Amino acid sequence: MGIAIGSTIGGYTLEQELGSGGMGAVYVARHPTLPRRVALKVLHPAFSHEPELRARFEREADLLCALDHPNVVDVLDRGQDGDLLWIAMRLIDGPDLHTALHQRGPFPPAQALAVVEEVGRALDHAHVRRLLHRDVKPHNILLRRRADGTEEAVLTDFGIAKDLASASALTQQGAVPATVAYAAPEQVEGRFLDRRADVYSLGAVLFELLTGRRAFPMEDLTPLTAAVVLGPVPDPRSVRPDLPPALAAVVVRALAKRPEDRFGTCAELVAAARAAIAPPVPRAPATTVGGDGAPPPPPPSAPVDEPPTRSETVPEPPRRWRRLLPVALAAVLVVVAAVVVGVVVASRGGNGGASGTTPTPPTTVPSAVAAAPTAASTAPATAESTATALAPGDCVDAAGAPAPCDAPHAAEVYSAGGCATAALVGYLGGTPGEDPLTRLLTVGTAASAGGTVCTVTGPEPTRDRSDQGVLPTSDGGVWRRCTDTRGNDVLCTGPHAAEVVFDRSEAADTGVPLNCRERAGSYLGKPYDQVAGQLGLLDDPSRCLLVVRGDNVLTASLHGLRSSALPIEAAAD
Repeated sequence: MGIAIGSTIGGYTLEQELGSGGMGAVYVARHPTLPRRVALKVLHPAFSHEPELRARFEREADLLCALDHPNVVDVLDRGQDGDLLWIAMRLIDGPDLHTALHQRGPFPPAQALAVVEEVGRALDHAHVRRLLHRDVKPHNILLRRRADGTEEAVLTDFGIAKDLASASALTQQGAVPATVAYAAPEQVEGRFLDRRADVYSLGAVLFELLTGRRAFPMEDLTPLTAAVVLGPVPDPRSVRPDLPPALAAVVVRALAKRPEDRFGTCAELVAAARAAIAPPVPRAPATTVGGDGAPPPPPPSAPVDEPPTRSETVPEPPRRWRRLLPVALAAVLVVVAAVVVGVVVASRGGNGGASGTTPTPPTTVPSAVAAAPTAASTAPATAESTATALAPGDCVDAAGAPAPCDAPHAAEVYSAGGCATAALVGYLGGTPGEDPLTRLLTVGTAASAGGTVCTVTGPEPTRDRSDQGVLPTSDGGVWRRCTDTRGNDVLCTGPHAAEVVFDRSEAADTGVPLNCRERAGSYLGKPYDQVAGQLGLLDDPSRCLLVVRGDNVLTASLHGLRSSALPIEAAAD
């Protein structure tokens, strides 16, 4: 901005620049009359004659004054000095979250949740007052140092906040003012916004707190925008595998493409995250029903394996057991007698009727006292012992029984030696990693004479097809991974917006270098540069995607096109 340190603005003397952005800068400044320092935010002089930017800057002070919350930065004063508009705010003793992440790396889950919970309280407070922040990101979260050495998160920079009644992501000039990497898809696309847009941004902050990197790490605006709007929702465990799966699921839900799939409030997000990392509650000890309630006797002081001598006194049974003892003994005698009679009858019946009497049918023995069958006894046949041998390429019905492949069938056998993803990709004729599988496939197992085999069912509408080898002969159109504009898996044979051309998690060698431009060229069968004007290329540390540009859709798979024209059509209204 060119404002020299030591200059005076509105009576405040500038001592240090804290940071700068597209609209202005923030300084540490000395109060004109009190022995204190403030954070002085100054609008860039070049914007002082822009009515919209002036109004936005002045509106921030009005909004902050309307929010009385410990996790929202306080406004002390505002004014104009010549062409310079300024806002004086309480100086926070501590770094912003972006700086803290750069210095410390990923936060432990409990500490990350503490930050998100405090920011979430501030956002919910604003939402109740019908205000959206619309620019939640680590740069706008300050960590205030408490006297006891702990930190408290404080939300700042409400410069592009908007009233919920007229929330729209775009300014009159059509520019997206928020940082795209943390903005919800509907905000990037300029659609109507509600509080769930801020919930999304808070989820993006939580992702970065847990992993140390942004959910969408692209640096160029075009692929970044496409990833936010069209790309799959990233799983934080792909960056930090030690995270609890339940916590990762919370982050994924917060980053859902559709607002209705996210949490309704920041408090809901925080509650779900806390439940995900909460230790399991220990079960209460079992209680004996009908007992005397007396504590158990102490352990014996003498070794328990020594038999008592005649001089030792044997404890007398409890009185109520003395009353029941004759009854119990009588019951035992009856059972013993019944067993003896059964043995005698069974031995007589085993003579093949030589005594001239008809063999007595064996008496059913209660399961509680029946002896376990020996290895020589007759056992029911297992599923595997009666099943037909199945091999890859065979077909089965819904019950897992063999079925002809030239008639309607439920699934195909793809492996008899393990159900690994690589085996399925190989059966389909693809290469692990280079041919990511759609989530529309259904895998299962079936019993075979040689053991369990692995099965796969194709997505609709292929599962009703009756011809042999529907999936392997489909040229990948129904099993490669394509997505719509919301990131949902769809068939590559129908309208879609993107195709996943490489997925490191499915590769045989997960350490293989990720060169998305080369991967895209291999997938297309021609250099990516030849189609870059019509297809965008998205890459992150784990996968590569080809995305159609503009208001268009892909109508067929891009795999192996070579010299063919791209299957692109204008999207239907």
